[in-house]
Order: sequence, then C-alpha cells, then structure tokens
Amino acid sequence: MKYRYYFDPSSKKYRCPRCGKKRFVRYIDKVNNQLAPANYGKCDRADNCNYLVYPKGGNANYTPIYRKEEEIIYNHFLSSTLIAPTLKRYDNNNFILFLQSKFDNSQVQNAIEKYKIGSAKRFEGATLFWLIDINNKTRTGKIMLFDSETGKRVRKPKAKITWVHNQLKWQNKLPNNYKLKQCLFGEHLLNQLENCNKTIAIVESEKTAIIMSIIYPKYVWLACGSKEGIKLSLLLPIKNIAIVLFPDKSCFEFWKNKALELNVFGFNIATSKLLEGLNLEKGGDLVDLLF
Repeated sequence: MKYRYYFDPSSKKYRCPRCGKKRFVRYIDKVNNQLAPANYGKCDRADNCNYLVYPKGGNANYTPIYRKEEEIIYNHFLSSTLIAPTLKRYDNNNFILFLQSKFDNSQVQNAIEKYKIGSAKRFEGATLFWLIDINNKTRTGKIMLFDSETGKRVRKPKAKITWVHNQLKWQNKLPNNYKLKQCLFGEHLLNQLENCNKTIAIVESEKTAIIMSIIYPKYVWLACGSKEGIKLSLLLPIKNIAIVLFPDKSCFEFWKNKALELNVFGFNIATSKLLEGLNLEKGGDLVDLLF
C-alpha cells in the first residue's frame, strides 16, 4: 500500500505558511498529479521553523486515501565485498589521525574494527562510515572529510560529503533495482552478544557515536545522521530495546517530541537534556563538550 501524496521532487520552493521563507516543499496528489492545497507540505528550515503538515484530517474534502499499486521489489543493499578494500590507509585518514591524537592506539584500533571505519579516495584524507544494518546487510556508506587536528568537518570552501551509492551510480556500478533505505550507523553492533543487555544511545553524528563508544562504553552508541533521523522507519529495528537520545544543543525539544510520539507505539525512549544548560554553540554535541 502506498500513500496518495508525496513531496514535490523538483527543486521548486514556495513560501512557508509559518515562517514566510521561500523554503517550503509542497505535496503532490498522485490521483491527479497536481499540487495539494498550499498549507500541506514541509519547511526545510528544520532548526528555525520545522513546519510539517500532511494532508489528512481537518478537511473532510481532502482526506488521504490508499490504493493498491504494483509492488516493486527493491534491493536496498550493496555488496559487502565493498567494505574490506576500504579498511586501510589510516595514515591518510584525517578522522583516524584525530582519534590517534586523543586516544591510545588500542582504543582507536578497536573502534575501527567495531564500526568498520573505512578510508575513501573521493576526498584526500576522507573517512567512510559504512551503514550496516542489524542483519549485517550493507545499506550504503557516508564519505566525509574532517580536519585531522580539530576533528571537525571540513566545510570551506564547501562541505566535503557524499555517499557510496552515489559514487557507484556515477560509475554505472549501482544495481538497477537499488533503492536507498537507510539504517542507523552502528546498528550491526546489536548482533554482538556483549551488547545484548546494553542500553542504546543515539546521537546525530557518526563521529560522535564512535568517540563516545570509547569514552563511555556502557551504552551501544549509534548515530542517526541528521536532526530528522529520529523517526519510526529508522528506529523500528530497535523498538524493543531501551534507548536514550542525546540531541545536539538546541534540538532537545524537537527530539523529545519525536520520542514522545514513538513511545505511543511501544518504544522505550528517554531524551537527555544534558547539553541544553551548557555554554555550547547551537548545534554543539557531546564531543564539543569534551574537546
């Protein structure tokens, strides 16, 4: 069963009903291939507006319907053979060099092996964070460039970030029926016996999950990759495990509300307010608190 409405895939943006900025993505009605009414859509100013209204309820003449469509069987996975060739060249991996400046070599090596941290040639010194799900299936990998001294992302003159599946697509090596379905970074760790009775801690950044796993191994540290990552589809595989969210500074209310919504469906999620009262810049996280 598929939803009747979907986001306009074009780059066209409209004025948001809440903030007035021209950053609003509207829904399209599959039935007539026309835009849904102007109040239905999402503002992409996630930190400053966060307007999101789906076309349902409150309008008797515009209630979503569902219809059966031909099911397409997608392959959400990449070959696991892609991983091994990336598990080297750590002397040219800025993130690993940063870790080595802060922790013992044994701790860094353990983190590399645990999270299968790779090196990527796409950007000189780049790191590859493989997204491997709870069934040990490889979904994709995120390629990012960090500063080897500060451990922070390189953002100037522009951010250096891309995805393995995009690289394969450009090389005409992506399976024809591949469709990205993300999972939590580090989700594969839940298959390991020593993690069975641990609480899961979720942060936004893959870097932060790795560093916190070294400093505070009491939790299984996972990352959702973005502020918007606290959602049912991503957290469903860990529904029956206790979860603590550690939102970035100024994101507490957003993640707390998401947790409350998910708890209605049987999740056991608590949200930490640790960073809200501290002198950190907006968007700062646990690692910024430590280094």
